[in-house]
Amino acid sequence: MESGFFPPALAIHSLQPGCRHSICNLSLIFHGRIPRWSEGAARKVDIFVDIIVEVTVDISVEGGILPKMTTRSSVKGGNGTKRMLEVLDALRERISRHELPPGSKLLEAELSAEFGVSRACIRDVFGVLSQRGLIRRIPQRGAVVERLDLSQVFEVYEVREALEGLCARLATIKMPPESWQDLVDLFGKPIEDDVERNDLEAYISKLELLRQRTVEGAHNPVLADMIDNIQDRTRAIIRRIIVLPGRARVGLDEHRAVLRAMRQGDADAAEAAKRANIRSGAAYLKRYESFVL
Repeated sequence: MESGFFPPALAIHSLQPGCRHSICNLSLIFHGRIPRWSEGAARKVDIFVDIIVEVTVDISVEGGILPKMTTRSSVKGGNGTKRMLEVLDALRERISRHELPPGSKLLEAELSAEFGVSRACIRDVFGVLSQRGLIRRIPQRGAVVERLDLSQVFEVYEVREALEGLCARLATIKMPPESWQDLVDLFGKPIEDDVERNDLEAYISKLELLRQRTVEGAHNPVLADMIDNIQDRTRAIIRRIIVLPGRARVGLDEHRAVLRAMRQGDADAAEAAKRANIRSGAAYLKRYESFVL
């Protein structure tokens, strides 16, 4: 059996005849079986969870009879999966940059024609975007980009603080201290110049690089999936916060504190600095909420 697929023995044990198991439970079991998936794990999990959910429904309806486990290649061909991921990434980017602002309609037929894929592929993409809280699906019509209300935004920031703090801790523990030196250098004069020139796109790209490296360094696909999901829902707000008066400078000092702790191998300090960074961002958001939201 290929690495990362749901083991039939565990499925039989977990799904007794006549029992109804929640999608959440299955998702947790599936995540637990893919600790070796690091690069791109979040996207693989999202797509494959939809497949497992369909199998679960069949099992419940048939009274616990376990059907033949569906492999990734038989559900979607290699090229089909690649195209689906490309469409998914494109729409995630448009939503995060507010090229598709909240309330925007997404129509299957239009997107199918634009990307040159089937409407079934677009529906699969909608399923992932809906799971991530980015869109709300409308039966027989398409979908609408979701809008986060103020209370949801601050709840998401509370979760971000815990997850990203843990990520910084794990990355510090699991990676050699010297592996962060190139980022320490990058967050010296190069990013200082970005702030001085007010080149926010270059500044944001360096922050994204730090985030990616930290997630990779944590070597925890479950945590990576959670952070990726949260990031999708807050990326547009993060970009808006960065342009607020003085935020780029304050944020730079905070990220330098995180990197300094990671370079010294101090996991406690790295987690504390990252949590402080997220709290600081939430405080800026609270102060300028009428402008940002």
